[in-house]
Amino acid sequence: MMAMQNPASSSLPISGPKYSLLAELGRGGMATAYLAAIQGPGGFNKLVVVKRLRPALASEADFLRMFLEEARLSARIDHPNVVHTTEVGFDGEHHFIAMEFLDGQSLESIVRRLAKLRKDQEGEAQSDAGGEFDMPLKLHLHVIAQMLQGLDFAHELKDFDGIPLNVVHRDVSPHNVMVTYEGHVKLLDFGIAKAADSTGDTRTGVMKGKCAYMPAEQFGGKQIDRRADVFAVGVILWQALAGRRLWKGLSDAEIFQRVATGNIPPRAACGRFLPSSTPFV
Repeated sequence: MMAMQNPASSSLPISGPKYSLLAELGRGGMATAYLAAIQGPGGFNKLVVVKRLRPALASEADFLRMFLEEARLSARIDHPNVVHTTEVGFDGEHHFIAMEFLDGQSLESIVRRLAKLRKDQEGEAQSDAGGEFDMPLKLHLHVIAQMLQGLDFAHELKDFDGIPLNVVHRDVSPHNVMVTYEGHVKLLDFGIAKAADSTGDTRTGVMKGKCAYMPAEQFGGKQIDRRADVFAVGVILWQALAGRRLWKGLSDAEIFQRVATGNIPPRAACGRFLPSSTPFV
């Protein structure tokens, strides 16, 4: 889970009687996420995450529309491997999305932590020779498989008339995959996801997502479909099998040039031993 800031409680804005804001979790381009508690009779308490549209953007029609479309889409995706949205509302001052609180770490954080532990134990030179990812391959593949189930559910989502929504996450990466301490895997952040019934279009030339996991079409802000998400999962899978990052040390421009020309290293080039039963990627 993201590191929490701990400002004095008096500095935290109040979201109304239902949610007591406890700490700020992070700030994005449109919204701020808070750890909050729902309190009820008999000592009932439950932790949630409240994501609120930044006040400065609430008066901008485009930003309010994007925030509400994220809320609407997130509320429709009800799957065990996708973070659950519990409420969308307006408290008289702020538009907000309430989501389940996930007590765990992102896949990115787990990989980084394991790499650091190896360096601390063996020294940097030996660690680099052995690869970056020390996460057991079987566990890594399990996380990817669970993530794919949630992603497939989102891709197959239909509206109330049975018409496909053609949802595209557009930011699939280890940063947006949470592994809870209870062993659950959840796909996060549909904040830049796109559905066919969205009322607005992504502006031409606007790139959204993380370059290391993008297909060539996404770099230029072109229209994309679910295959962009599948490509991103392919990069994550390649890294799990290779034990290192696909584009380590390359700039965004260099990554784009290689992806655009199909210059993607084969998994076999990584030199990592894999069981003969491992399928070719």
